[in-house]
Amino acid sequence: AYPRSSEADRLETPSLDFEMLRPFSSLVRSLASSAQSRPAAFRERLGQESAYVPAAATAQPDLDLLAAGASVPAGIADDDLEFFFAEVPKSATSQFGNASSLPQGVGGLDGSAAATALQARLSRASSAGHVQEIVAEVGVRMDMMHVSTALHRLARFSSRSRRGSVEPSSDATVESLLERLGSSGALEQLNAQALCCTLWAVARLQVAPPWLPQLLQLCAGSASNFSGHQLATSLHALAKVEGAAPSHESQQRLLEALHQELRRRQRSLGPGGTSALDTVLIVDSLARLQVRDESLFSTLAAALCLHLQAGELGVREVRHVVTAFSSIGFADARLSAAVCEWLAQRLGDCKCGDLVAIAFALARTGTAAGEAHARFFEELGPEMIARQKQGQIGSRDAASLLFSFSQVGLLDPQLTDSLADAVQFAPEGLNGQDIALMLPCLGPAAQTRPELIDMLAARTMRSAKMLSPRQLARIICGFGDASARSPQLWDVFGRESLARAAYFSTPDVLRVLAGFDAVGVSNPEVVRTFWGLAASKHAKFLAEESLALLQMWPRLDASLRRQFSDLTPELLRNLRQRMEKGSLNGWQAPPELAAELFEWLPQSRALSSNGKIDARLLKAALRQLPQHVQKASPEDWDRLLSALTLGDGEVLVRARVELQQQPTLRSAVSERLGHWSSMTSAGPAELPAYSAQEAARASFRCAALGFDGAPLKDLLRALLQNFSAASQDATRAAATAAAVAQVCWACAEVRVHNRDALRLISSFASQPARSSAPRAPDEDEAASRAVDGMGNPVDWVRLAWSALAMGAPKGEVRALTGAFSEVDGAELLPRLTPSDARPVQQLAWHVQQAHSDVSGRWVQAVLRQGPGGQAALAVEQELSSLLQHMRVPHVVASPTVLPGGIYRVPVWFPQPQAIIDVDVQGDRLASGALGGGAELRRQQLRSTGLRVLTFEASTLGRASKMQRLRALAEVVAESCPEAADWLASAEGAASARDDSPQRDA
Repeated sequence: AYPRSSEADRLETPSLDFEMLRPFSSLVRSLASSAQSRPAAFRERLGQESAYVPAAATAQPDLDLLAAGASVPAGIADDDLEFFFAEVPKSATSQFGNASSLPQGVGGLDGSAAATALQARLSRASSAGHVQEIVAEVGVRMDMMHVSTALHRLARFSSRSRRGSVEPSSDATVESLLERLGSSGALEQLNAQALCCTLWAVARLQVAPPWLPQLLQLCAGSASNFSGHQLATSLHALAKVEGAAPSHESQQRLLEALHQELRRRQRSLGPGGTSALDTVLIVDSLARLQVRDESLFSTLAAALCLHLQAGELGVREVRHVVTAFSSIGFADARLSAAVCEWLAQRLGDCKCGDLVAIAFALARTGTAAGEAHARFFEELGPEMIARQKQGQIGSRDAASLLFSFSQVGLLDPQLTDSLADAVQFAPEGLNGQDIALMLPCLGPAAQTRPELIDMLAARTMRSAKMLSPRQLARIICGFGDASARSPQLWDVFGRESLARAAYFSTPDVLRVLAGFDAVGVSNPEVVRTFWGLAASKHAKFLAEESLALLQMWPRLDASLRRQFSDLTPELLRNLRQRMEKGSLNGWQAPPELAAELFEWLPQSRALSSNGKIDARLLKAALRQLPQHVQKASPEDWDRLLSALTLGDGEVLVRARVELQQQPTLRSAVSERLGHWSSMTSAGPAELPAYSAQEAARASFRCAALGFDGAPLKDLLRALLQNFSAASQDATRAAATAAAVAQVCWACAEVRVHNRDALRLISSFASQPARSSAPRAPDEDEAASRAVDGMGNPVDWVRLAWSALAMGAPKGEVRALTGAFSEVDGAELLPRLTPSDARPVQQLAWHVQQAHSDVSGRWVQAVLRQGPGGQAALAVEQELSSLLQHMRVPHVVASPTVLPGGIYRVPVWFPQPQAIIDVDVQGDRLASGALGGGAELRRQQLRSTGLRVLTFEASTLGRASKMQRLRALAEVVAESCPEAADWLASAEGAASARDDSPQRDA
């Protein structure tokens, strides 16, 4: 799937490697040194005669393994492996004397001078024609070693275009050599070196002679005698043979033998044991053969790191390394980091095709390299933009880069536009796979490039019949996201989808449905077919896939919803179970999924029979919040805060409780807010306007969650100073009114910086009409309309409630509420967030009681909402049971105690005009202190003449019944004589002696 370089690129730099016997070591070092210093003159400097230098027949410890230096890049081709020959000057060969002085088996079968001379002639052959002349001249006098060498040389000189052709053995010489090797007992005469040579030649020529299984069996038996180079050669040849010859058990046997031999020599892999090129070939071949051995790949990764540090790998070797690890699905953090750092220093020297392939592989590997991975892609982006301007990036490369950068989350608009230009310049070069990769990654750029989408649509329609189900599904999803409206295109999609519906995988079923849903194309047959497939696969969907289907469900035709009515409970159950199991098993949903889930949860009420949010699903999602807060991007962090605080009251209350109970969540929020605190610590008054607005929004939402840690307090102090300076200028004050309201509201809820906040509020209360702030341009027109240009009334509601909660003079509260007194309740209520629901009721009650002359139409509309559903029902029942035991008259859960009915009082004692006020969920801040809204509730209850008796619900925890009775009696004894009588009774006296820590059964 990764982009491949051109044929010319793959042939441009030949592979160089040396594996020599000890007697040749000094000569080879000299040759290697010359190759590094003057590669172009390497052959010219040597004499005219050359000698064949074979590798050792066995892997003895006295082998010298040398790799060519970085000045001669090894340049491994993706399907090529050479046997390597060194041209030796005539003077050098004379030092070994006659043929009998060579090791047995090197010069021929028997070491005779004639055999050695023939071997030398074959090794010196410079072309296929030269080999054919020698074979024709010598004929039957060649032994099997000569035949193997001749076949190897012909394979080496073979034309790439002829390999694997319909009749690869049409060459008479190759055919005769293959026939001789197939004679009885021929293969058994070959030693390990010759067997490896023959296997490589067969793989190179892409032929499958009848004796190939026998050759593979012999290679498997000789694997323990292979040198490191021969192991790499055999693995590479086997990988090529598997694609050219029918499957046979001998292939598996050889693979097992080579694999076990590599495991046995695991400690010797790397510098001093295998050359850089051999290590790369081993990795590449194991990946092609799909050998997933984590221990072996870890060792190879460490070896490759050493080769990389020694400067023994070039760009193309690195390309094959990262591609191999990516294809096998194994990521080594150390190797990935080393490769990213190595590449980042050489971007300008790398070919575009290599960078494209490497980026694709690294993107698929993931972020194992950590910061080095991100830095590489951050530096690669500008490099690709510059190369695109120079015309170096083709459409296929651009498509691959779009996918790669999208995978790592670094596809910014500038890079997207640059790569989209390259695609648009030559869309005819794209195939179905290219379109399937890049189209879903275009994002917003697809909306602004209708010409490109039309070109891609035309290209897709021409190749639709050749697309695989997965490619078709990705393309349908991509065109849906791009809002492509071509009827012909969606007709083609519908026809092709139905034709291969049975072959779509579970995620691809979702992609098809999402694509058709995104553009609203009405194709009942496709929709019915694929929702039917979704119903049959519901248990296989991942959490994000189940959520996506649930999000699409309301837009489904009513008849189909009735037909598949059992699907939504199953999807909801699957989503909940995956979130719960993930929390237990360590799986973490990505932050963007968490944001989508919290945004969707309020809509899930329509899918349940009781109209409530699934409590277990909400709990499972909240349990993963600490990791989401830590890992979320700024955009996802903003979405998370919005979904938690502005979407639904129940979600907000549960989130406040979770923040109070989870220390890790508090730490994560502190860390996020620490960013803003550090920005404002040096000079808060100099904070940029856009940063001040963002910081104010974050502080408001964190305060709504009940967070009251030091970072928030520091941030609020800095923002107050910033906005106080801005309030001196009418224009700046108008532009910051919404942010000021958010900051003051946060101060009131967290109960900090009262003096500074009240001073800032006073500057707005003096002339509220001039302090109004316009809303965002993208806000709904009806929602942004205010009375007499006074700005958004919600901002004034927040300012007025802040003043009320912090004890501002009544005149200032009156002035602030007068700014929106003419606002209609029908206009105000839809614009309130869950965080504003209780404060606006408290404000409305105060206005009705203290400022009835400026009580607007909104007041009655707000008071009619009632006390809401936020109550401690279990605590109310427990308190009533205990009071009944003590025979104390009381009224339970009365909303009529306070005029206006905005509070649900847990217990009311009518005769002494006293009440018990118990904390409900969300009353407490993260630190355990009482929030500003809860404190204002008690103040308003006292202002009506009621005696407020506070009772800590935690007292009811693990205490025994007698202890609970005594604790409650002590609280209400001053107001209720019956409770005092009970304390004086024998039972009350016995309760003082009860030290049992456990509750009664």
